[in-house]
Amino acid sequence: MRPDLFAARCIERHDGAVFPHHEHHAIHDYRVEQIQIAVADGIGPRYLEFAHIRAVNLIQRGVLRRVRATFVIAPGRMWFWVLRPRDRGAQKRNTDDGSHVTREYIPATGNVKTLRLLAIIEATSITGPVKNLLEFARLATAENVFTTIATFTRGEPENQFTRAVAELSRTHEGIFLETIPESGPLDPAPLRSLRALAARVRPDIIQTHAVKSHFLVRFAGLPKTAPWVAFHHGYTWPTVKARAYNQLDRWSLRAAKQVLTVSIPFRDQLVAVGVRAERIQIIHNAIRADWGAECLRPDIRIPAGRKVILIVGRLSREKDHLTLLEAVHRLRPAITPHLIIVGDGPERQRIDDKIRQLDLTGFVTLTGHQSSAEPWYRLADVAVLSSLSEGSPNALLEAMATKVPVVATAVGGVPEIVTDEESALLVKPGDAAAMSAALARLLNEPKLAARLAQRGHELITERYAPEARVRRLVSIYRSIADWRGLSQSS
Repeated sequence: MRPDLFAARCIERHDGAVFPHHEHHAIHDYRVEQIQIAVADGIGPRYLEFAHIRAVNLIQRGVLRRVRATFVIAPGRMWFWVLRPRDRGAQKRNTDDGSHVTREYIPATGNVKTLRLLAIIEATSITGPVKNLLEFARLATAENVFTTIATFTRGEPENQFTRAVAELSRTHEGIFLETIPESGPLDPAPLRSLRALAARVRPDIIQTHAVKSHFLVRFAGLPKTAPWVAFHHGYTWPTVKARAYNQLDRWSLRAAKQVLTVSIPFRDQLVAVGVRAERIQIIHNAIRADWGAECLRPDIRIPAGRKVILIVGRLSREKDHLTLLEAVHRLRPAITPHLIIVGDGPERQRIDDKIRQLDLTGFVTLTGHQSSAEPWYRLADVAVLSSLSEGSPNALLEAMATKVPVVATAVGGVPEIVTDEESALLVKPGDAAAMSAALARLLNEPKLAARLAQRGHELITERYAPEARVRRLVSIYRSIADWRGLSQSS
């Protein structure tokens, strides 16, 4: 153990005795019915050490102090603070009783072993997988999971994604950001950086999120250092080059300990490329039931009397915006629609051309990339998913959370989340006539729209809470890590 890291042995008492000074801890005398104190193994000079305290039915206040650590135990509650290496200063604040402590950390339940997760993802903006990763990292601190998020950068290391991770790490202990510079697609430096990062973090679990990170993790040999869990979010089809790039998963994912995906069709897709079915688990995305509740409407003027139709997502071919534009065109003149398209991507030019072809100029707003889609749902009468392929779409969950009725194509995991005529209207992909008819029903029948929207919101509360998703993921990670520990010890 490094001298600049705090170490402690486990103390456990159940007899309610007054604790004397201990050889490793300056414990001021106090009386409790039960207290447990434990400290995780050292995790390197750049990382925090946490102590896990569980106190039941405290009778008096007790204070434990040790050089760079402060614990304050108050009647009826337990507070839990960070241990830091000597070379990293911690901002201090005063508690209600005047004690000086470091930043507060959400206490873990029980005396659970810390789990170190290394999550590798390629991102520069806040995509659907990014939203889920950030939410997981935030909530998993309460489950004693430290998450190091690593991403690849070219040129300027700061972008919307790295800023979001950095902000989260400032407000939540146990979340760390690592950037891996690269000069281009054939640069070997990221392989060396990944090996060095894994050696420094010493993760219990390595997690990856897309074709590139899957390939680099296997090629760098990281599955030999820690169990690897790969997330499969589906494939996009922007170019022939990208479609060829997707084929790397046929080699990469066969080495993963577990592959987590978001729908039954995606599971079947993985089996078709050689991933063993017993290694695949389906976990849908999640969202808070109050998501978007506090957002203000965006500052945009839409002519009075128009019905607002909203689609949120990357402008890529599999989202099939062109069929949606055809469906919106068919609504006129019986209904005067206004389509809002939130997002950006390689299909932008084809979408612009289609708008002019259908004489929809003035009836469509393209917002470009937005840091969050939350405000736009406040304008919508109907939300649409016109996709040819989907997994567990965040845009669908967002509409349900904001009580906006949905028309969606029955593809991928969509029918696993909503039911036709009960919580959404589902149509065949690529069918502009059916999509237009479903839109017209919701825009002309307010009672139907309200019923579907209400049931959709109820489903979010019942099935798609982020906390439940985090608990399931942590359970998977711990079972893999525990199995690894047993196999190594034997």
